[in-house]
Amino acid sequence: MKKYTLIAFLIALLLLSSCTGADTETQTDTLDDETAAEPIPVVDYTSGDTGFDLEECFTESDISGVWNEDEAESIVLEGTDVSESSTGVRTNEKAIVITRPGTYVFSGILYDGYILVSAKEEDAVQIVLDGVDITSSDFAAIYARSASKVFVTLSEGSRNSLKNTDAMIPIDSNSVDAVIFSKCDLTLNGAGSLDISSPTAHGIVGKDDLVIGGGTYKIDVPLHAVRANDSLAVNGGIFDIRCGKDAFHSENDEDATLGYMYIRSGEFNAVGCGDGFTSNGFLVIDGGKFEIANSRTENAAEDGSLKGIKCEGDITVNGGEFNISTVDDSIHAKNGSITVSGGTFRINSGDDAVKADKDIVLADCEMYISSADKAYKGETVSMSNTTLFALCSGAKRPSGTFTQRLIKTEYSGGLPGDRAALYDANGNELCSCVADCEFNTVFITSPSIERDVEYILTCGYNSITVLAN
Repeated sequence: MKKYTLIAFLIALLLLSSCTGADTETQTDTLDDETAAEPIPVVDYTSGDTGFDLEECFTESDISGVWNEDEAESIVLEGTDVSESSTGVRTNEKAIVITRPGTYVFSGILYDGYILVSAKEEDAVQIVLDGVDITSSDFAAIYARSASKVFVTLSEGSRNSLKNTDAMIPIDSNSVDAVIFSKCDLTLNGAGSLDISSPTAHGIVGKDDLVIGGGTYKIDVPLHAVRANDSLAVNGGIFDIRCGKDAFHSENDEDATLGYMYIRSGEFNAVGCGDGFTSNGFLVIDGGKFEIANSRTENAAEDGSLKGIKCEGDITVNGGEFNISTVDDSIHAKNGSITVSGGTFRINSGDDAVKADKDIVLADCEMYISSADKAYKGETVSMSNTTLFALCSGAKRPSGTFTQRLIKTEYSGGLPGDRAALYDANGNELCSCVADCEFNTVFITSPSIERDVEYILTCGYNSITVLAN
């Protein structure tokens, strides 16, 4: 069969309920009209102001996951043997070596071996997994050593498994430490499923730009599940992750302009002993469904970071559904700002729910905080058209610039499992939250809260009248 050359180059990838207690003295804090102001404008990372156009993060080939069957080479794995007749493939001990550009379709079982891409720097290679079960005892299952770009495509409806079973033994000067490891640009896509597991290594590592265009993934590893060096972009997919460190990690120690992350969509269930999503560049999330949870165990990440979404720069969230349960801050911009312009968040934080070293902007979103020391902490805070219901253990009054009413009520004796709810005079529930911690303060703000109007706040079996004035 003829060899098929993919013409697809990656354009620069730049780029969170619960209360009980006894009747207590209450205090209601609001902001006067004189202090209300328009929020800080939402950052648009698709504008020319930043120099990044996120729509260019994905090529058509990144997303489509298609290939020309008539022009593809077929490699059948037969336990300890390999059946192929391609001039672009050769075998060398445990390695199935791809040396030429083209599309290579793999099927079958390999008991102990790996796929090695060793092509020219200008060559693009597509590896199609069409029902494979590859075990590599002491090395990666797929190692892309050299090429312009490598695609790993999951054939529609196929079920695939890649696993490493022991400590990795180097085969060259590169420190290969993942089940899928690439020194060049790497894209995973398709409409099949892939299970990745190892007792010693990362799941997927890309040393350049890493793109996930689609697919269903189950990753169970002791280190990072998905790690990129220059950039990490996810267009979609379903992810079930159990890891010892971060679920999605992008970091570049040498170039401050790199190490960024863009999540366009996807369904994520990430449980680990590190951060959920972390980047040392900027981090942009346009949408998706996120279940993020971590815990501190004896196998926790060495740096002790146990956050949900963390970035060394700016975090921008334009939409999505988030359920975040973390030991540390749930959303944290260490040296930057946090801008939320949409989405629904349910947050259970062991520290602060939303924290930024610079500005926090919350607009057009809903946030239900069932546990936190502080609901938010930033240099400046701006909030508009947002519902926030927070049950906190820290009693400090929130500060910031709001275009809507804010209610703060001190309430001692709030316990995990207590339900707090706000009702209008007609008994209509406006918003509620169920506590995941002991709490002494309730913060509520919503566009539906009016000035000089009485509301009823219930906590467990108790109720009090609060006045927004």
